[in-house]
Amino acid sequence: MQYRFTADWFSNQIPIWEEHLSDLRGKPSIRFLEIGSFEGRSTCWLLDNILTHPDSIITCIDTFSELKKEQLEKHGEFWGINPPYPHNINVEEIFDYNIQATGSPQKVNKLKGKSQRLLRNLPFEHFNGVYIDGSHLAADVLSDAILAWPLLKEDGILLFDDWGLDMYRDPKNNPRTAIESFMKVFEGSFEALHKGWQVIIRKTSERPVAELADIAFGLSASS
Repeated sequence: MQYRFTADWFSNQIPIWEEHLSDLRGKPSIRFLEIGSFEGRSTCWLLDNILTHPDSIITCIDTFSELKKEQLEKHGEFWGINPPYPHNINVEEIFDYNIQATGSPQKVNKLKGKSQRLLRNLPFEHFNGVYIDGSHLAADVLSDAILAWPLLKEDGILLFDDWGLDMYRDPKNNPRTAIESFMKVFEGSFEALHKGWQVIIRKTSERPVAELADIAFGLSASS
């Protein structure tokens, strides 16, 4: 089976992913979390190139909302989906097809819904890698990052997409605002690995957050 995709927002990042994820290739029991899977292009690449051990699993979170013909006619080219647009795009159907085409559908845990709800039900310190590429609104990106951080194991890799995306007139709504805010708050608990269109960091500890909690507790106890 050949893969079916309507857009390619990922291939340019493959060399960077190779550089920073290759240590995970072929290792047993690797757990990866993808927030925003769309048609599964990055999912398929991970299954084909990194999550190659039979015990490895990727958890994919997406709303899998259908793209309406009217939406495509208005925004399709900006989204990187080239015309013509003869019909709606059934994103979930394409994702499911592509996952079957990998030959490893048993390695995929598909969760359909909003990330802010689904992330709260996942186990802490469970994942070796997390990729955040869901909503591009800063508030949502920041929420995804904060909820995903405790799910990531120490020494795990967190990847943000779209640091360079200027989608909104008000810059505070763009992903860059969320990514830089997250990195400022969690400074000291990660190692920065790459900053370009994507930002990649390695988690080193939970320490700064724990210290803040201790300080807050001490203040409340002494007041």
